[in-house]
Amino acid sequence: MPDPDSDLIKNVVSERLKRVDGLVKAQKIDEAVKEIAEIRKLDSKNPYALAYEERIKTLQQDLKSQASPSVNSKTSPLEMRKDEPTPQGTDESAIKIVVNRTPYSVTPGTPVSRIEDSGSQTLSEPPKKSKGKGSILLVDDDALLVQALAEFLEDNRFSTKTCTRADEALAYLKENSPDMVICDVNLETSTFGGFTLHEKMRKFEHLRDVPFIFLSGLNDTAIILAGKELGADDYLTKPVEPEALLSVVKGKLKRYRQIKKNA
Repeated sequence: MPDPDSDLIKNVVSERLKRVDGLVKAQKIDEAVKEIAEIRKLDSKNPYALAYEERIKTLQQDLKSQASPSVNSKTSPLEMRKDEPTPQGTDESAIKIVVNRTPYSVTPGTPVSRIEDSGSQTLSEPPKKSKGKGSILLVDDDALLVQALAEFLEDNRFSTKTCTRADEALAYLKENSPDMVICDVNLETSTFGGFTLHEKMRKFEHLRDVPFIFLSGLNDTAIILAGKELGADDYLTKPVEPEALLSVVKGKLKRYRQIKKNA
């Protein structure tokens, strides 16, 4: 296996990524897939290759929908998908999350010491929405984590909407205007990830200036830079201190409201 940290490999990967970018823009999907496969042989965990794979999946879906005579051209294939049944969760009075790999229970309304992936896909009863400082859309395929996040923010007088799939979040965003979106990058239960969701969301006129924050367990420097280069307002890594998250949320919302006021 080549050393991905060597200057030679980095230069080769860089050139191949430039080629992938051109192929994706030209919608030469098959050639782009082959190039990414070669990049994986040199650097199996390259974050930019991951981002391009997400975009390619989306392009492939769009091309299929355009080619299908049975699809109404005015209807997005995402809107046509039937929602999967909501899995049943555990007792809603105790939400199991993980802090430094140690499982414990958090009773709703009590402070959460650290927000981290729980590694669980179980979805409990959705939290009640409260009104106050603003509305936030939370997107993460870890249902227990997203519920813990929602309860923490609602305790601080924000209203929340939670989604565990990117297509579900996109459908919601088409019809609604939250004050902020907080989203994971690697959404394993979805057909596309956080980078692609951000890109699609920015195409909606009513969401052009809405703050978008990535909250991800992917802490590789290249991934973080890629997220910020996409135009996201911030990129936070898990585990995150709740008070630090709250500070970022308040700061971004303050700036957003100032932009709206001056518009």
